[in-house]
Amino acid sequence: NQFQPRIGTVGQAVTLFGSNFNLPNLQVSFGTVQAVVDSATATQIVARVPAGVTGQVAITVTTSGGTAVSDDLFTVISSGGGGGNPPAFNPSPNQISPRIGTVGQAVTLSGSNFDGPNLQVSFGTVQAVVDSATATQIVARVPAGVTGSVLITVRTDNGTTTSNDNFTVL
Repeated sequence: NQFQPRIGTVGQAVTLFGSNFNLPNLQVSFGTVQAVVDSATATQIVARVPAGVTGQVAITVTTSGGTAVSDDLFTVISSGGGGGNPPAFNPSPNQISPRIGTVGQAVTLSGSNFDGPNLQVSFGTVQAVVDSATATQIVARVPAGVTGSVLITVRTDNGTTTSNDNFTVL
């Protein structure tokens, strides 16, 4: 991972991972918009998602030693989150795809209002890494520590929903 989390709202702190971040003239940009840097060490930077950034963007780090652009894209979601409506899964059986998989596998969740602020996805009781999210679809990775058949929960500041369909970890 080049940064964590991979999705968030304007003003959210994002931790970048790399090397030589402690060189002079440090600047971080989300897309083309410069960010405020909260802290920086040789291997980590904490920067805030700047206002004016939307959608999926690369993160650029510039120092006196040069410029690095992330391979991964950061997804900016609206802090309004679907007009404040709670998230909801689609009717069964169209909630989870695939419904069987292994740890680390990408799983697509389908529903509505998935773009609310402070999005979290859990497989059973274990929080997952979210790769991307839109109002109607989330791609999350099966977290380590999950076994058997579990329900998936989506939480935002607007509410919580749990799938009717089970996901089975192989």
